Amino acid sequence: MRRLVFVMCVLMAGYAAADGGAPQPKKPKKAKVTQPAPKPSPSPEPVHLMSEPLAFEEIPIVEINMEPDPPPLPEPPSEPGFGVTAVISAQSVMGAGAESRIRPAATLEVEGPIAWQNTTPLRMSARLRLLGMPGEAFDFTSVDTIRAVETGLGASYRVGRAFLGEQELWTSVIGEWGFSTALPPEFSGTTTRHLRHWGAGVRLEERKSGAWVSMLLGRNEAVGDWGWGQWMVSGAVPIQIKDRGVFVIGGDASLGVGNPCKNDPFCRQQDFVSIEVGISIPDLVAVMR
Repeated sequence: MRRLVFVMCVLMAGYAAADGGAPQPKKPKKAKVTQPAPKPSPSPEPVHLMSEPLAFEEIPIVEINMEPDPPPLPEPPSEPGFGVTAVISAQSVMGAGAESRIRPAATLEVEGPIAWQNTTPLRMSARLRLLGMPGEAFDFTSVDTIRAVETGLGASYRVGRAFLGEQELWTSVIGEWGFSTALPPEFSGTTTRHLRHWGAGVRLEERKSGAWVSMLLGRNEAVGDWGWGQWMVSGAVPIQIKDRGVFVIGGDASLGVGNPCKNDPFCRQQDFVSIEVGISIPDLVAVMR
């Protein structure tokens, strides 16, 4: 009996265990997804900045100048404007084979730029010279003492300008035309027109002091027949004298080119040279006071 009870207890315990601890169904395993191995990326090609390697001797060498920069050059002064010159003088005229004649003179000259748009490429000049007769009293303020008039109109184009210290040098190409009512003695009774002159050439001047010289090639009827033309050379040098003002020493010459009258008995030419010493009228008035 006891054995039967034991067997039944064992069977009941087994059933109880079977109900509570029944084995759970196994979960299905997840399938492993196999990813393909990444392909290796191609290595980038090397970038060459230069098609060929730079040789050592071709490498540029930069020199560093440690010296300070030179100071900038000063700007040239602006173009001078109009200027007026008035000189009273004594003029000695000498001709080949003729006696020299001394006559008083007063000269007024105006010189200045010619404006074209915003530039002044040309300069003009106008000269008026009043002459007295040799041995006669001369007063440039009195028309009665004026015996002759000389005029000149000119234009110039500056081709060079340089600064040397305090000097300002100009080189210009010039042309001039004018006439004179003063007739040399050999022309008396042979002409009824005033003697003309014209020419073209070069003018050199120093603007600070006012010294200048010009050389023209052209025609001066006072010389005589045309021939091969005439050289007309003129110039002036102002000289500052203490307590006396500025004196001007100048001169001009009209010379025939060559000797065209050598074998022509009807050809007539005569060279002229004049020397002039004067003082500016403002300085003369100041000295007389």
